[in-house]
Amino acid sequence: MVRSGFADRRQSVVFWHRQSQARQKTNGRDGFADRKRLLPLIGRLFGQEEDVNKWLAGYDEKTKTMREQLKQTYGDQSFMFLAVTPKLFRVYGNYGYADILFSDLGLKPAAGTPADKTMEMVELEGLSKFQPDHLFLVNFGGKADEVYAELKKSPVWNSNKAVQQGHLYEVTNETFNIKAFGPIGKEMLLGEIGAMLLKKQ
Repeated sequence: MVRSGFADRRQSVVFWHRQSQARQKTNGRDGFADRKRLLPLIGRLFGQEEDVNKWLAGYDEKTKTMREQLKQTYGDQSFMFLAVTPKLFRVYGNYGYADILFSDLGLKPAAGTPADKTMEMVELEGLSKFQPDHLFLVNFGGKADEVYAELKKSPVWNSNKAVQQGHLYEVTNETFNIKAFGPIGKEMLLGEIGAMLLKKQ
């Protein structure tokens, strides 16, 4: 477990991660491999390199165990992470919550998922090409609430494979924007994802 000294500096980790993401948008690089390389550098800056290495080892072990459980449970079933915004929809690939699903936990992205980049902006009609077995969704709120309400009335939504099978997992805006970018939040998300995908089995 990471000591409080490192946990207290999680906002610095959040800042680093988002800056790193901004630089990586042009070439699609992301994922746990880069965090393994760069997080120790941050730990060294704060004199917490040993704590960071312990956290990385623990997180790696937890994700390995969970990957195996998910593989046994879901096999080649596909997953998608969708965001409802006030305008276009976003299909996420290697960013934040979606990166945990696909990179860290090894879940199979639905056909059409931009796995090698942050996201793809999609209009309502364009969502029909995505037919995941399981759908994670975040609603950004505000005017996006109206968009989401209209989406749920549409033939596109009601013909979606995951929706038809009741495999919809809603993620709060706070969870999407905060937890996926820091060490404490990422460990919390493993528990939450496990509760959604494994404990109900």
